[in-house]
Amino acid sequence: MIIFENSKKMKPVVLLIIFTLFTSLKGFSQCACCGSTSGFSGGESTPGAYPIGKNNWMVETYADYRTFNGISNEKKTIELGVSTSTAMTIKNIGIGMVGLRYGITNRTILLVQQPFFLINASDLTSKTTGDLLTLINYMLMNKSSLVIDLQGGMEWPTGQIVGFSNGSSVSTGSGSFDPVTGLSIKKPFKQAYVRGSAFFKYTTRGYNEVNFGNFFSHTLNYTYFITKTNAVCSPDSLKKEKALVSINTQVSGEWARMQMKNNAYIENTGSYVSLAALGIAITYNGFTVPVSVSIPFYQHYHGEQNITHYRLRIGLTKTF
Repeated sequence: MIIFENSKKMKPVVLLIIFTLFTSLKGFSQCACCGSTSGFSGGESTPGAYPIGKNNWMVETYADYRTFNGISNEKKTIELGVSTSTAMTIKNIGIGMVGLRYGITNRTILLVQQPFFLINASDLTSKTTGDLLTLINYMLMNKSSLVIDLQGGMEWPTGQIVGFSNGSSVSTGSGSFDPVTGLSIKKPFKQAYVRGSAFFKYTTRGYNEVNFGNFFSHTLNYTYFITKTNAVCSPDSLKKEKALVSINTQVSGEWARMQMKNNAYIENTGSYVSLAALGIAITYNGFTVPVSVSIPFYQHYHGEQNITHYRLRIGLTKTF
């Protein structure tokens, strides 16, 4: 995810997208910038959305571009903080994700994702990795009228924490082993489906004895297939030569708990952000290209943190 201020920086945006598409096949992990968390997590990639079938593989890569719109100045609701530093202004953050999915059975999918980050703060730049996500998705129910998926796994401490000479720091990993779980419910229709999902990460103590905070996300998505298909829930629908075009709308929420150290909350951490998204996806001969734009309509931060402006996501997946 990347953040740029104006059109003069479109060239860096293009370069960043190229960078992420070629250097990552990975998922989302927690990103903490100057003590404030942004809830990037594998739950955003909705592992239950792709029924790939037994012994089938899916390779996916995404480039996320996120912009920020200044620093929040909301009153701190908890005065037990151990950090009094001012939040570092983030100009842009680019996240490249590369992932691999394997159909263990027709109902069970193994997912592995690893993110890479390119962070541009005020006069500072950092390239680093995020936490590796491994996840098992089990299709508890697969009927024409209802599909239910359960998810469980672990985020591994492959991310880093980077310190700058001015005393600021950026963390793209928690430094801890964090279990994750999720639930997805999909209601198919003839040429559409409605899907609700929830994802939770329980964070343990990590870098510098800090607990970077639990993370919870929830989404409600409506997808409509412009081209006719009767195989909305079929793995084979992703492999047919006939092109499939779909549009989708989504409302989502992301909650990040305040960070803690020595049983005290850290100031300028913790948030809840609600976003509305509009996207399109084109599938042909096993390839899918999804594109979406998200805009926040409600944001609440504890203390001083970078305010989300908008998000752009471009992906490429291949099922074989």
